[in-house]
Order: sequence, then structure tokens, then C-alpha cells
Amino acid sequence: MKRRLATAVLAAFATCASLAAGAAPALAAPHTIQVSVAAAPVAGRAMTVQLSGVVAPPEEFWDLAWIEVVALPGAVVQGCPVSDGSALYVAEGAGGQILGVSLRPYTDSQGNYANQVGWTPPAAGRYFLCAYLDDGEGLTLAGWELAVDVAASSSGSGGNAAGGGSAPVNVLRPRVTRAGRTLVCHAGHWENAGSYSYGWLFDGRRSKATGREVSLRGEVGGHSATCRVKARGAGGTATASSRPFRLR
Repeated sequence: MKRRLATAVLAAFATCASLAAGAAPALAAPHTIQVSVAAAPVAGRAMTVQLSGVVAPPEEFWDLAWIEVVALPGAVVQGCPVSDGSALYVAEGAGGQILGVSLRPYTDSQGNYANQVGWTPPAAGRYFLCAYLDDGEGLTLAGWELAVDVAASSSGSGGNAAGGGSAPVNVLRPRVTRAGRTLVCHAGHWENAGSYSYGWLFDGRRSKATGREVSLRGEVGGHSATCRVKARGAGGTATASSRPFRLR
């Protein structure tokens, strides 16, 4: 199943690799996600990014699926990574922005959904809006790439990637997923954040582990892991923690 889904995602991004703003090629089945913007982006000006698509049956996907959106500067990348995990890594090291992580997208009885996230482009230039549909366990079900050209602000503002001096604010808390013997910390949704660092607690006690991923050793059943994210911006720092993740 993973190979089939990965092939579908690769095909979707191959189709979208040369997208111009507003382009809309055919979506790949069975799970889909699409990104669009209603207005021309301007540096420093808040705007809305529209998200839509289909979460195919079984119905449990409708409760578990996540939407993750990452804005990556065209000066650093030539397109969107294939998976959401790769996109988050690139964002953290290349000045990208995690626009939103939306749990339980609004769906109708057929699995069609529509949602939106806010975005304030930090500076003029080309950006890639990379959207991913995630199964809640770290597997990318579908992806979409939209290239947009951000115009310079007429007032000359908008060059501050961290939100014009405001302190970081956590909108949606971090979460932990597991892939085999590896735990992955997802930063969640922040406003006014430019970079992130990670810490870990096991059974509520602080550990020496740092970084977005940690490897498990020995028997771990019955224990819990919590990741703590520290966000940095021009206006200071802020910290948020995930819910305890029960190890089995």
C-alpha cells in the first residue's frame, strides 16, 4: 500500500513541477489535495490560502488525516519535496514557513473537504506553497505544489520573515508520530516564527535527546514521549509541548 501511495504522490508532483500561480492540473486518485490563492501575494500583507480535495474511504481517514502546508522560498528550492516530512526539514533549515497544520479537515459524506490557512509572505520573490495530505501516522497520501510570485510592498515593509517583531504564537500544538523505532516531532502551527528547536521528555522527565527525530532503544512499551518545541522570531521566543505519545 505504501509503495502505491508513494508512486501516486511522485506522479502528482511530477505533473505539478512546472506550475505557474493559479494552475490546476488533474488530481491524482484516490486521495487528493489542491492549493489556490484568490489574490496576488504582496510582501508583508496577510492573505488566505485555499485548500480542497478528497479523502477517499475508508471513513476513518476522515478523522485521522492532516493537512500540512509549507511555504518555501524559490531562492532555496526549485520545487516541493515529495513528502511532508522532507518539506518540514527543508523549511526549518532554509527559512521556510509552516503555514498551518489542520487536523480533521472539514469533510462531507463523500470525503470532499475544504479548508484554509493564513499566510503573510515575508519578502518579495518566488515561493512554493507545498501542501500535503497526511494519514496521521506520517505517511503522505497526496501532495500539491503551487508556485507564486510575491510582489514588493509599496510601503517598503514586509522584509521581516518572523512577523515584524511580534513574538511567536502557537496556534496548533506540536504532535509526535512514530515510524518504526523512530519518533518524529511535528512543530505544529505557529505565527511569527522563523526557526525551531526541539527537546524531549520521557514519562514526563526531561531527556538529553534533541532534534526533530529520536531513536528508541530497548523495551519501550507502557512508556510515553512528549516533544517540546521552542520557536524563535524577531519578537522573542515561545515554547509549546505535544500531548504525551503512548509507546506500545
